Amino acid sequence: MRFAIIYTTEIIAAEVFTKYFKDKKDVHDAMTALQVLATLLNLDLADAETSAQIYIAQRKLKEKFRLADAHVVAAAKKGGAKILTCDHDFAGIPEAMIK
Repeated sequence: MRFAIIYTTEIIAAEVFTKYFKDKKDVHDAMTALQVLATLLNLDLADAETSAQIYIAQRKLKEKFRLADAHVVAAAKKGGAKILTCDHDFAGIPEAMIK
């Protein structure tokens, strides 16, 4: 059986935690899950530049594409990973698999 490596970044973890807080769920459950299941992918200033370039290009095509979305794409590029999402704002991005 092959297991996937799950990557996350600080900003994505913050988005998950925000959802937990809004839903009045125990954020420590999300924190524990991320610590156990995910590998933190640290991004640097070059990755921030890549995020900005992706954001500018995608906003010309998709009005709702967010900077955090660009951050996810930059992280996927850095980690050689795929993005599994239901968000159609990722359509046309090679790293994205929309389910």
